Parts: sequence; C-alpha cells; structure tokens
Amino acid sequence: MKTRKLLGFIALFILPLMCLGQWQADMHMSTSVAPGDQYKVYSDLVQYRYEFNQDGMNGVVITNPSTNVTAIILVDEKKVHYTKTDGMMSSMNDPVQAYNSTKIYGEEKILGEENISGYDCIKKAIYYDEKIIYTQWFSEELNFPVKMVQNLGEESGFVQLENIENWTVDPSLFEVPDDYIEVDENQNPVIPEPPPPDKWERLDVSIPVDMQLSRGTEVMVNADEILYYKAFYNNTGDSPAKFSYHSFKNGEELTFDIQGPLDYRTIRLYKGEKHQMTFNWQEGQSILIKVYEGDISLQIHKE
Repeated sequence: MKTRKLLGFIALFILPLMCLGQWQADMHMSTSVAPGDQYKVYSDLVQYRYEFNQDGMNGVVITNPSTNVTAIILVDEKKVHYTKTDGMMSSMNDPVQAYNSTKIYGEEKILGEENISGYDCIKKAIYYDEKIIYTQWFSEELNFPVKMVQNLGEESGFVQLENIENWTVDPSLFEVPDDYIEVDENQNPVIPEPPPPDKWERLDVSIPVDMQLSRGTEVMVNADEILYYKAFYNNTGDSPAKFSYHSFKNGEELTFDIQGPLDYRTIRLYKGEKHQMTFNWQEGQSILIKVYEGDISLQIHKE
C-alpha cells in the first residue's frame, strides 16, 4: 500500500492550522469510505498528532506548520515519510492541509454560532458552485473544530471530537524514533542524492531516439513534425537515477507558468523503475533532458 493512501480518506475534512490549547481527544469519523473509525488526537501549541489503526495497520501523522513538515508514519514497519505541510502528500494525509488546498477552489462563509458538545463554535462553510461542500463548527477555545461535515456528491461523512480533556504535553509524541527508516511516497528507502554535476556534456539529437544517458549528460531533442511522441525512461543502473526535462520554443525556454515548476519536471527513478511521457510536439519546439544522477535509457518515438 502506498504511503499516499495511508490516511487519504480523512483529507475530506477540515482542521485549522494552529492549536492554542494543549488537549487530547477521541475523534470519531464516519465516511462513505471508512464508516465508524476512531482516532486519537493530541495537540500542543504548534503541532498536532493523529493515531489510528486502519485495516490492522498502526499509523501516525504528525504535522508541524511552523517548520512546514508533516511526518507520515507506519509504526509496525518502522517507516516514516516526510513531506511539506502545504504539499499534495500532506493534503492527502492531514485534514488541516486538505482544507487549505480545497478552500482556494471555493468560498468560505460564516454562517453563525452554535454550541456543540459544550463548546461555543463558529459555524463555517465552504461553497463551490453555490453548494456547500464542507461545514465546520470551530471552537476558538480549542482553536480546533469540534465537528465537521463533508458533502461531495456520493462522498459524504462527518468528524466529531469526543472526550476532550486537558493534556500535559509529552514532547516525545511529536518526535520520530531514530531507528525508523525514511522512505519516499512509494515506500522506497530514501537514498541521499549527490550534488549536481560540475560539467555537462551536450548532445543534439532528432527523433526517433534510442540511447543510453549517464550523469552529467544533457540532450536536446528536436522534431521536424507536429505530432504526438512518447518518451520512455528506464533506470538501468543499481543506484537511483534522476533527470529533468525542459521545454523550448524557437530556442527560448518556456516560462514556469507554461511548462510547470522545475520540481514537477524532475523525476527520480530507483533501480528497475520506469517512467513514460507523451509530448504534443508543436512547431519550433524542442525538449532538453538533463541527467543529474545514475544511468538512464531513453527512447522517444511517434505515438
């Protein structure tokens, strides 16, 4: 099971970014995906922690917005995956960031005040296409929602805190044990990357392409037809291989807002892994492929 699915279904729900109080609670969750689940939540002044058992697997998610780090932990396997709190992986595993990422597509409105489980709450909702997709009852005393309801067509459910009580903070709950193995989102052990190459060997080729590339090689691929092309990358070595691709038009590299950010266009493959892409080749376009690490076989041909 990939780490991205560890707690993905609770990304439907909303939690705020900070916690002013120090408390612990049970969290009851019922969704169309996983009805009747129970979680334990701990909060100090900055961080929060979820503990749960899903399909017999013990998991923990620790989020620290002040350092922009979320740790997704597989307890029984002693594995941890680190990601940015505002990144996609965090949004899929932490309801706080899931709410933030969803909010930008809708409009949040204050609907009034209501007492839930003895706490005075501000009732808020996110609207999309004039329909409510999320509702939360937010307690300023806890700086945390006591109740959340989500409605996205067939996907619906709710979250509610129960047995809320004061908590003397145990700092160890927000630390990852030293003997845990750091993994990527596919649970591959993280292998440190070497620094970028000091020198680059430049090659200019035309489609079709069938060649072996190594660290420090950059290849400018040109096409003389406006067609769809497929590119296949295969790590042929024993160590990780990393490459990036850059789109050019009439000799000028396209801006990030057109071709996307560099981290999106940078790919790291472990031993035996493959990656493929499709290019919609336009007139005057070319692609620069740069290999930062390892050995890669590259094939590009007409679709």
